[in-house]
Amino acid sequence: IPNPPNIRNILVVDDDETNLNVIFQQINNKGYHLIPARSGQEAIDTVKSIKPDAILLDIMMPKMSGFEVCTYIRETLGYGQQQLPILFLTAKRGEDDIVKGSEVRESDYITKPFYHSEVEARLEVHINHCYQYKLQELLNAFVSRLSTFRSQKEMIEEAFVKLAEYCYAAEGLLFDGHEVVASYQPQQLHQ
Repeated sequence: IPNPPNIRNILVVDDDETNLNVIFQQINNKGYHLIPARSGQEAIDTVKSIKPDAILLDIMMPKMSGFEVCTYIRETLGYGQQQLPILFLTAKRGEDDIVKGSEVRESDYITKPFYHSEVEARLEVHINHCYQYKLQELLNAFVSRLSTFRSQKEMIEEAFVKLAEYCYAAEGLLFDGHEVVASYQPQQLHQ
């Protein structure tokens, strides 16, 4: 059973060094291990090598936007919202941007400037949701295996019933009235 780690690995993606420093100063000592990435490609490479517990992702970056990074992680790497929360942390406040964030299946949308307590609370909600999802998957797998085991047990029980019926029928062939026509002596097991 996966236990939520005491230290949460959070990938922080922002091309602006000042923004990274602010995030690191405000939430680094709150039970998080922050991993910086300064570009979309660096973020993708990091996710491929070590799957973080969550991602704080800027939208406005050169070469590859946060929307493109999120889409790549969701569609190409196959991490759904239940497996890896991606929280946009951005200065973009427009309705179109917020809607686009939902379209690329981000987990949350936080605008700058932000309150560190808000970021922490949202991270915890999404990370705990992912762990609950993982636990539910494990429980479902266990129930499925248990069901398979019960089916196999029932098949074995049916086979034993048929074997007992066969032995009972065969017993009638071994006796002719009160005389034993054939006898069977079980072999002793050698130890």
